[in-house]
Amino acid sequence: MATTKPITSDHIFEMTGSSAASLAPDGNTLIITKQTIRRGTMETISMLMISQRSATGQFTEFTELTSGPSDSTAVFSPDGRTIAFARKAENGHKQLWIVSVSGGPAKQLTQLENGLVDNLESGPQFDWSPDSDKLAFIAEVDEDDSTDVRVVNRIRYRHDFRGWIGNAFRQLFTIDVSTGEIRQITTGEGDAISPRWAPDGTRIAYISDALAERDYTNHEAAFVVNPLGGEPEDWSGGLPYVWSIAWSPDSTKLASMGCHDPEMWDPRSAWMYILEPGSQARQVTNGEYTPVREGGLNWRTDSLFYIGARWGQYYVRKLNPETEVDKTIIGGSVQYDSLTIEATAQSAIVIEQSPTAYADICHIELESGNRTVIASDNSEYLAAHRPAKLEKFVLKRSGLEIESRVLFPPEFDSSKRYPMVLDIHGGPNGRFADNFDPIQQVITSAGYIVLAVNPRGSSTYGPEFTKSVLGDWGGEDFLDIIAAVDKLSEQPYVNPDRLAVHGFSYGGFMSSWIIGHDTRFKAALVGAMCANLHSMYGTSDIGTSFGELNWGGIYTEARDKFLYHSPITYAPNVDTPVLLLHGEDDFRCPIEQSEQYFVALKRLGKEVEFVRFPNSSHTFRKSGPPQMRIAYFTRVLSWLDKYV
Repeated sequence: MATTKPITSDHIFEMTGSSAASLAPDGNTLIITKQTIRRGTMETISMLMISQRSATGQFTEFTELTSGPSDSTAVFSPDGRTIAFARKAENGHKQLWIVSVSGGPAKQLTQLENGLVDNLESGPQFDWSPDSDKLAFIAEVDEDDSTDVRVVNRIRYRHDFRGWIGNAFRQLFTIDVSTGEIRQITTGEGDAISPRWAPDGTRIAYISDALAERDYTNHEAAFVVNPLGGEPEDWSGGLPYVWSIAWSPDSTKLASMGCHDPEMWDPRSAWMYILEPGSQARQVTNGEYTPVREGGLNWRTDSLFYIGARWGQYYVRKLNPETEVDKTIIGGSVQYDSLTIEATAQSAIVIEQSPTAYADICHIELESGNRTVIASDNSEYLAAHRPAKLEKFVLKRSGLEIESRVLFPPEFDSSKRYPMVLDIHGGPNGRFADNFDPIQQVITSAGYIVLAVNPRGSSTYGPEFTKSVLGDWGGEDFLDIIAAVDKLSEQPYVNPDRLAVHGFSYGGFMSSWIIGHDTRFKAALVGAMCANLHSMYGTSDIGTSFGELNWGGIYTEARDKFLYHSPITYAPNVDTPVLLLHGEDDFRCPIEQSEQYFVALKRLGKEVEFVRFPNSSHTFRKSGPPQMRIAYFTRVLSWLDKYV
């Protein structure tokens, strides 16, 4: 095979992102959000693209519906004539706009002081009334009028994606499209998200954490309220977690992705439930396939359509909630990032990626499972910059099967020996999937083998597998990872004297834990780490709600556990050169974690460098300033080249 160019940090300028697919009710028009980054200005451009179905049943080439530069999240009106979308203003706040399917100038509907809430993982944050006359939406209301000082009177006073929140809460509103009249539906302490208008128009369902325990848990409930206002009714049926909802066609029930187990806080481990007023939630999936919140939830006639994940592979699934028959339509060896279905449930659109493809737009016939690629914007780039080859292996430890993915350099030659980088996912309930992972692709293109382990604690391997990490960070999960390193190191093409470790978030925790317990690694790349659980409990935006479940309880009752499971405790054992990488605006794993670890290692005379990324939250590697994302890739490769 001909030699190809390496995938470098410049891929962010060459590759196109696609998200938020929206299919018209009649299935004949498709809207997606397309994202590109301009090299010269480092500006992220986001616009709506439209494709029409031809007389032969095929979708035509995408054309611009809006010109951006910051448009996203299209939602069709039920009559199929109008599209609501979010557009960011010059002040950075998003507002609600509409545009005709036939094109023409867009119309701004809102001028909200704090902007429209949009682009959450739970799906669109606005929804049409069935008569296409009104929209329900979410906006932030800030009741704090102080300009000189900030007063804190609750634990949840800041958030990684939002920054300082203080006394601000996300509330549900409606707007009349013709008159512009806005009505605030919810009030009080709690964040409302995911408004969903009932098909009969009489109620709006939404998700909220307006609960007594909201300050120290991540519990969320499904509420239903009259569109004119009034007291919301809790439909959660005893579920502590509700992450996504959809109405039944007859408006009598809700389908929900959520969880019945208070210890399973992470939406990446979910079940499907049917919710009815005054009844306990009825579980209708068995946990073998995890419903994916980002994929969306569609209830058409007698079936629920959703994306389910199992062992890091994604599937389009069809579930009859009455018979609980749940079957796969298509999938495996891919990751789906969006699912939208026409009203008659004949066909669907997914955004698909795999280890060798990225952001392909695919049309699926739901009866036959036949798949047609409508657009593959990145195929030309990936033909010229060949991705890594993916293989998998499974080992058994302590009665569990531990799956690992191995990515090989594009020009891999099994007769040669290669350096190997151990990559560790976040979470700890994340998972490595059959997808296109940019950091792994950049590392393999530079000539390294990448080992990506899904140790216990990873999701999509069943609930007990996921829960087995609770209270044991750095215990059996660490041994799972090291066992995989040992097994791959036995291969003749791996040079066991040239190993490195990389991780971000929980992966940053585990990377620093590993080098405090194993000296074989020649370099460590530690991103957004958790170094000292003592301080992280009080400084992270999820220190209590997440920390108490994962680290062993309330801080005052579990200080010894916190200390034992903190990587900073083992700093004296570190012999590996360490590169710390951390966003300065990270409230999830606050930068003080890396600050503490840097000082500890530096004071002990260890080889360590600390890279701080300004204007960067916990998610900056995916959605932060482009120059910071490039700097991350560049620093990682430079450290590997220097020490490995």
